[in-house]
Formats: sequence, C-alpha cells, structure tokens
Amino acid sequence: MKFPHQVVFITGASSGIGAELAVQLAKFGCRLGLFARRKDKLEEVARKVEDAGGTAMVLPGDVTDFEQVKQAVEQFAQAHGDVDCMIANAGIGRQVDALEFDAAETAKIFNVNLLGMVNAFYAALPGMLKRKRGHLVGVASLASYQGMPQDAGYAASKAGMRIQCESMRVELRGTGV
Repeated sequence: MKFPHQVVFITGASSGIGAELAVQLAKFGCRLGLFARRKDKLEEVARKVEDAGGTAMVLPGDVTDFEQVKQAVEQFAQAHGDVDCMIANAGIGRQVDALEFDAAETAKIFNVNLLGMVNAFYAALPGMLKRKRGHLVGVASLASYQGMPQDAGYAASKAGMRIQCESMRVELRGTGV
C-alpha cells in the first residue's frame, strides 16, 4: 500500500499523536519532517520512523514563531522535496477553574494550539499553491464542539482551529490544496 502524500511535515512530533502519526506514516515509506521543541524526543521518534521504513529529518523549533516554522519547512523541502501534507499537531492544555483565570497561560494555549497551526499552514501553503496540490491537516479535538469544565481556554483554541480550517477550505476551494 502506498500513501499518496509522501513528503509530510508534522508539528508536535516529539510525543503523543504526532509521534505515533510519524511512525505509522513511515510504514508507507514517507519522508517526514519532525518539528517540536524537544530535540532529544524528536531524535527518539526519528529512530522509530527509520525502523518502520521511513525517512525522518529532525527539526527542533517553536511552533509559535513563524520564522522558525518557515525556515524548518524550507530546510526540509530542500532536502526531501516540497511538502505534500502539513499536519499541524502541536498542542497544549491545562485544566484551570474559571475563577482562577490566568491570562498568560490562556494566551500560551492559544499561541501553541491556534497560532501554531496557522504558522504551520502558512509556511507550507505557498509551495502547495504553486504546485496546485497539497493537504493541510489540523489536529483539533472534540472539545472544539462542546465546552468542558476547567478547559475553557483549550476548548476555545481548538474551536478556533476548527473554524480556521473550515475557512481555509472554503477559500482554497479549486486550488488543489
């Protein structure tokens, strides 16, 4: 079996869903750009990717910094070809009571979850539009549809991701992306 999108860039690839996606996609022979803050964890995932039959490039960086994401995408594309599929998976959450609101913590959640996805998408989008093909994948959550106790900031950031994806889908219709 062959995965049609052979050059895949994953944010939040050092653990959890992102790491497992990388290993599973490696089984299809994908070339994977692994992006996250923790280089040591990315290197562990890269070894698993290579053991599973894929190729991995470790790209440490902060998803909240557009220039870091853009440079990593460009570096990966130069080595492995243009990105076919961008998977924006980086995410954080913190349960907090409504009466213990922390603006800085909420901003951090929005910056990683929502802005991080936007940064990843816009770093990969120009190349995709030029080639008239590509996929942008945002890993959101069921929390984007229904609020949960102590998760207002997380749920709101994930709802923002879902609406951003929907808006881009509508806007990019007919472009091949």
